[in-house]
Amino acid sequence: MLHIYNCFIRYIIHYINYIRKKRIRSIILFIFIALVFTFLTFWNYENVEKLLDLNKENNRLIIKEETDPKVIYKLFSKLNNDKKNLYNIPKDLNNDYSKVDYDTKINQKFCGSNTCKFLFFYRSPEQETRANFHFKTMIELAEKLNRTMVLTNVGQSRIGSCQQFPYNFYYNVDLFQEHAPNVKFMSQADFQQWTHERRNKPDTSHIYIDTVKKNPNTFEFVEPFIERLITQECLNKFQLKMDDNMIFKSVNIGPKKLWETNKIANSNMTSYLISQLNTSTEVILINHDLRSHLFLNRKEILLPYANHLIKAANKVANELNPYIGIHWRMERTVTKSLIRCANKLVKWIDSTKKTTNITNVYFATDYPIDYMGKAQSATFHEITKEHHEAVKVLNSSMHLDTWKSTNSLEYIDKFPELNEMLQKEFRGAGVQGIIDKLILVLSDYFVTGPEGCCRARSSFTGRIVRARTEMMKAGNPNIKNIMSHW
Repeated sequence: MLHIYNCFIRYIIHYINYIRKKRIRSIILFIFIALVFTFLTFWNYENVEKLLDLNKENNRLIIKEETDPKVIYKLFSKLNNDKKNLYNIPKDLNNDYSKVDYDTKINQKFCGSNTCKFLFFYRSPEQETRANFHFKTMIELAEKLNRTMVLTNVGQSRIGSCQQFPYNFYYNVDLFQEHAPNVKFMSQADFQQWTHERRNKPDTSHIYIDTVKKNPNTFEFVEPFIERLITQECLNKFQLKMDDNMIFKSVNIGPKKLWETNKIANSNMTSYLISQLNTSTEVILINHDLRSHLFLNRKEILLPYANHLIKAANKVANELNPYIGIHWRMERTVTKSLIRCANKLVKWIDSTKKTTNITNVYFATDYPIDYMGKAQSATFHEITKEHHEAVKVLNSSMHLDTWKSTNSLEYIDKFPELNEMLQKEFRGAGVQGIIDKLILVLSDYFVTGPEGCCRARSSFTGRIVRARTEMMKAGNPNIKNIMSHW
């Protein structure tokens, strides 16, 4: 526009000099130029009107909702060649726009695009092995929703926003990315930082996936529980927009028997669930109490463990090799049967040692190995004198190697700044459960308790069995059995 004005002035000067010779023709041309200038001015005003509404009642300019922030930025840059001229724009509008423009830059910084959309599974309902399974399901859901999956913190054999360690303390994210190439991931720490840097705090909704028998594939709005999310789920770490307008919704997909094996029913359930979660909300907080996988169309792939844990387990396995691996989960054992079961295990080990000439024995259990009185299972609450007596029977009959005696996590000593957090992790269910699992997978012989001495079915032993089965099929000579019962 400034260029047009400059041209106009030059034309005036030129024709004032020229008017003496061609006065009539000059006047006509002058009028023509004036008309062109008027048209251009009117055209620019019309285009501005298309982007802005004028609210005549309060004499304010209001940006139309569908206007691209980049277009607005260019418009104001052309109308105001100097940033100081922005005082011409109403102050509250200037602030609103600066927030929008700033938040777009923050989104680009963290998400690589103008918008960010997250799925935040802030707490898994079960311990590590099953939590791993549930998190994999949520990753598939994030892919279907085209949302970035927040990698929730881990610790105490749990996946949850209150835990202290980053997700990659337990799991190898880079390796799993190969199995889910279309999913974007973001650590909880980066997600938290994104919420802090945003000026307009991210709008948020909460979804709970229910599995009650009555009225499957329906939803209902539920009473908000923001205070519980803040205090019990540690969501006060994040600067999310959680207020009276926040949506809390329960989506009932029905009991698993309706859709767990039936492809048509599963497809209908999945379509309904996706439709309920397809929203423009920037952050979906999601939780559930599922006990099975949601989707049927993919081979089950569990999340791979972190390299530092695998290296630690390999180091112990190489030092013990060959060895017998024992897993005894005492939590569900009838108290009066503990001594009998311990004696039975001693006999089985003695017999196996004689037939195989293997002397090393690795022992994994939910009993408190570090003798600090806290079980290595978050659900094992009552440790009795019978539990202590059963372990004494084992220790008096053979030498048992454990995650503690083998110093399997010695590499963590290199990080003294984490000492307090790690000591808390080791005083109960924690990363040592993963170490146990990996060492048992690599054992020459693997044995677990018979019915009456331990839980009949366990996801912990189930994962060990799957891994050993694959290794045996691949021809690994160190795997002498899949699993035995003493």
